[in-house]
Amino acid sequence: MPASDPSNLRLHVALLSGLTASIEAQGHWSVKTLRQHAQEKLDIGFCKLINGKGEILTRGSLDDCGLADDETLHAMVRRPRIVSNRRAHAFACIRADGTVISWGSNGAGDSGSVHAQLVDVVDLAGTAGAFAALLENQEVVTWGDSTLGGDASSVSLRGVRQIQATAMAFGALKEDGTVVTWGSSHLGGNCSRVQGHLKDVSSLSASAGAFAALKVNGQVITWGQEDFGGDSSKVESQLKNVQHIQPASFAFAAVLEDGSVVTWGEAMSGGDSTSVQEELQNVKTLKSTAAAFAAIRSDGTLVSWGAADQGGDSQAVQAQLCQVSEVEATGKAFAAILATGRVVTWGDPAAGGDSSSVQHQLYDVQQIVGSAAAFAALRGDGVVVAWGDVTLGGDVADAEERLQGVQQIAASAGAFAVQSGAVIQRPCLCMIATSFNCTVMERRKRLRRGAGYGRDWLTEVSRNETMSPRFSSPRACLALPSSHPSLCCLAMAHIAISFPQRSLGPTKWVLFRFQPPADLGTFDGDLVTSYSIFYACGPNCVKLLEDSESSEVKVIRGARPTSTMISGLRPGSDIAVQVFGTNNFGDGPVSNVALFRSNPSEPEAPNAPRSNLAERTSWSTFVSVLPCYDGGCPVTQFGFEIQEVSDGSIMQTPVWGTNPPDEKGYYFYSINTLRPGRIYKFRAFAVNEIGSSEWSEWSDELETHPFAPEAPTTPPRLMEPDAYNFTATWDDIPGNGSPVKEWVIQWSVDPQFSSKNSIREAKVAERTYRCNRCLPGLVMHVRVAGINSEGQSHFGPSAVRDLGPILARMLELGCALIMF
Repeated sequence: MPASDPSNLRLHVALLSGLTASIEAQGHWSVKTLRQHAQEKLDIGFCKLINGKGEILTRGSLDDCGLADDETLHAMVRRPRIVSNRRAHAFACIRADGTVISWGSNGAGDSGSVHAQLVDVVDLAGTAGAFAALLENQEVVTWGDSTLGGDASSVSLRGVRQIQATAMAFGALKEDGTVVTWGSSHLGGNCSRVQGHLKDVSSLSASAGAFAALKVNGQVITWGQEDFGGDSSKVESQLKNVQHIQPASFAFAAVLEDGSVVTWGEAMSGGDSTSVQEELQNVKTLKSTAAAFAAIRSDGTLVSWGAADQGGDSQAVQAQLCQVSEVEATGKAFAAILATGRVVTWGDPAAGGDSSSVQHQLYDVQQIVGSAAAFAALRGDGVVVAWGDVTLGGDVADAEERLQGVQQIAASAGAFAVQSGAVIQRPCLCMIATSFNCTVMERRKRLRRGAGYGRDWLTEVSRNETMSPRFSSPRACLALPSSHPSLCCLAMAHIAISFPQRSLGPTKWVLFRFQPPADLGTFDGDLVTSYSIFYACGPNCVKLLEDSESSEVKVIRGARPTSTMISGLRPGSDIAVQVFGTNNFGDGPVSNVALFRSNPSEPEAPNAPRSNLAERTSWSTFVSVLPCYDGGCPVTQFGFEIQEVSDGSIMQTPVWGTNPPDEKGYYFYSINTLRPGRIYKFRAFAVNEIGSSEWSEWSDELETHPFAPEAPTTPPRLMEPDAYNFTATWDDIPGNGSPVKEWVIQWSVDPQFSSKNSIREAKVAERTYRCNRCLPGLVMHVRVAGINSEGQSHFGPSAVRDLGPILARMLELGCALIMF
C-alpha cells in the first residue's frame, strides 16, 4: 500500500484469544464499517473497538478517531443478555454482536419486521406486549402490539439514553434531560400534564401504570394513573435530595440522600410506609413485589411493608434476615440471598414465598430471579433450583438434564430462560458460541415447542456446536470474557475472572469461572473427571507460571468451572492463572495464561514514625515515615497524631501530600507545633485514592529541647506597703523543660522601664521579695522574670505601688499630734 496515500490505513483487530485480523481500511470509513469488516474476518460478533490508549471508538470516521497506519485495535466481546419482565409473555436476547432475537407470544416475540434495524443494541425494555431497543447511536426501535407501545412513530426517538416501560407504555429519557412517552395514554403514555417540568431529568422509573422522573436537583416528577403512583403531590415537600426510586406495580419508594425513604401510590400496596418509617434509616437497596417493598439497610438487616400476603410482612422470618446481600421478588413474594449463600423467603406461599421443599438445595446461591409467581435460583456449581407455581416456572424436573453449567437466568411473566455456554475451537480460531437452553420451566404440558418460545432459534444455535472426539484427553480450557467492572485485564487471556458481591470482598480473594473444554465427552467419549488450576502472584507471576520448576506456583485441585476461589491475595497484585482438565486418559493441555489484577484497597498501616534527634529543636522536629504495602494504589498523603506523654493530650496535623522519599523510601515531615522540654510520641496513617490506612504503632518517645521560661502572665502582688517599703510575691511560671531556679524583680518610677538609670532590681531564689529602699511620695512600678538553665524569660506585666496616699495620711496624723 503506498505510504503516500494518507486515506489508506492498514489496521489490525485483535481478540482476547490472540487471534488477529488485518484490514485494509479507508480513512473515511465509519467505525461501524470497520467493525463489520473485522467481524467478517474473525467470524465472531463483538460490540466495541478499543485503541491502544484504552479509548473506546465511537461514532465518526476513522480519520476523526485519529487512527494511525499499522495500529492495533482490541475487540471487546460481550456476553449475550436475556431481557424480559414479570408482565411480559416473551423474551428478547441481545447477542454478543449487538443484534437481537426474540421469542414468545403477544406479538413481542416476533421482531422480524424490524430485524434489519436491530443492530448495535445496548439495552431493551418491554411492556406486556411490546419491546423497545436502544441502539448505540441513541435511536430506539420498537416492535410488538401497537396499543402496548409497539408503535413509536408519533414521537421523535433520537438522542435517547434510557428507556423504561409500564405495563402498556414506554418512556424515553433523552441526552438533553427531556422525556418522551408513547403507548397507552391511561398508563403513562401521555406526559403532557407535566411536560413543562420534564427538564434536567437524570433517570426514569416505571410502575405498572405510571412513571417517575428523577431530576438532577433530586426532585421527582410523576405522571400516569394515580392508583399506580402517578400523583406524588402529597409527598412533594418530602421529595428532596432523592438518590434512587424503586417502583412496585401500584406505588413508588424513593431513597433520600440521608438513607430515609418516602413512598406514594396505593397505600395498601406499599404506598404508605408510616408503620415502619422509624426503621427506614440507612437504607441501601430497595426491591418490590406487585404490592409490597423490602429495604436492605447498611447493616444487612431488612425491613418490609405493604400488602402482608404479598411480602409486606416479614416478621415470621425476621430473625433469619441478617447479613442480607440481595433480595429478589415475584409478583407476591420475596427471596433474600444471605452472605452465606443461603436463601430466606416470605410472602404468598403459592407464589414462591414458601421454599421449604427445596431449602436443602438452596446453598451457595449466586443469583435469583422471579417470574409472576415462581423463583429460580442459580447455585455456584451451575445448578438451577426452582420453586413456586409450577404452571409459571416453579418446576424444573423435566429440564434437569439440560440445566448443567448454567451461567445466567432470566424471567418473564410465566417462564424462565437460562444461559449456558459451549466453547468451539477451530484451527487458528478461538471463539465462543453461546447456547441458550431456553427451557421454559413449566409443566411438560405447558412447554411450548413451536413458534413463540424459540424452538427454531434453538436449533439454529445448536447446529454450530462441535461434537467431542472420542477416547481422548480433553482440549485446553477456554474462557468466556468477563465484562465485570471489577476486572482489570492486563493481557490476552482465556480465563474469565469475576468478583462476587458478597462475602469478604474482592481485594483479598477472587471467585472466578472458566469455560470447560469442548471435549467434555459425548456418546461413548470419556468425560472430564476433574479440573486443576495453576496460579502465581506478584510482578513476575507470568514468568513464574512458565517456569515448570518454580516452587512459587500454587495448585488448586478439583476446581469447579462455575465457582473456584483463590484466596489469600494481596490487594492490587498481579495474578497469572492457567487451567487444565483431566479424564481417564490423562491430562489435557493447559489454557493460555490469564493475567489479571485484584482490586486495590486502602494502604496498610505504615511503620511507626521515626524522629530525627539531631534536628529537633524546642518547638519542632523532623519525623520520617516508611509506608508498608500501598494496597496496589500509590500513597499520596500522610497524616500524623501527636501525643504529649505527661498529660496524654493529643493533637492531629493536617493531611499532607507526599514529597520525594529518600533512597530508603522514607518520607520526611516537619512537626512545628511542639512545646519545649516536653516528651512526645507520634503515629501516622497513609492515604491513597481508595481510602485511609489504620494508624501505625506509636513512635519512640522524643523530648524536645528545653527553653527559657515562659513570661509571667500576672503582675506580682504588693503587700504591706508603707512610705519606704513593700513586699512583693508572685506566681510560679512554666519552666519549658528546665525548672526556674532564680527570679529577677525590677522596680522603677518609669512605667515603660525605658530609663536604665531609674531601674532598680534584685535577684532572689524564692517567689517573694521585701524592698526597703523606696522614696516616699513616688509611684513605683514592679515586674518579675524567671531564670532557668536555658536563660531568662521575658518580664511579665507590672504592678503599681503609689506612695502618695500613704504620705498624705502620715501628714494628717502628724498634724493631729501637734494640735493635741
